[in-house]
Amino acid sequence: MPAIVEGTRSGPLVPETRYLTVRLCGEAVEKDGRGPARVLDGDSSAALVERLNSLPATKSTGDCGSERGPFLELVLMGGSETMVVQFDRATCGVVHRDGVVRYGGDLLDAHVRRLLG
Repeated sequence: MPAIVEGTRSGPLVPETRYLTVRLCGEAVEKDGRGPARVLDGDSSAALVERLNSLPATKSTGDCGSERGPFLELVLMGGSETMVVQFDRATCGVVHRDGVVRYGGDLLDAHVRRLLG
């Protein structure tokens, strides 16, 4: 995994595109080599993009704790585009893609788990 530097690049974490499927990957969630997945309708795709792009760009000043979990990958597929977002689901966990860094991996984890429910 590449080194993460706070504030590496600004802008949206993912493009505002209509994604067709989402898959959660990583040893912590995979069974038989595959993580949970879901086909997205327009509303759920838009809500996921909004959740990702609205994550804070700076760390919380509150208690973030010291426990870190394994990084997970959120794989978004839409037509010929595939976006992979890596995140740490710990409180204040890092969320990043292509140099764009956000925080709130725990918030993203909760949203994705409800979505994949």
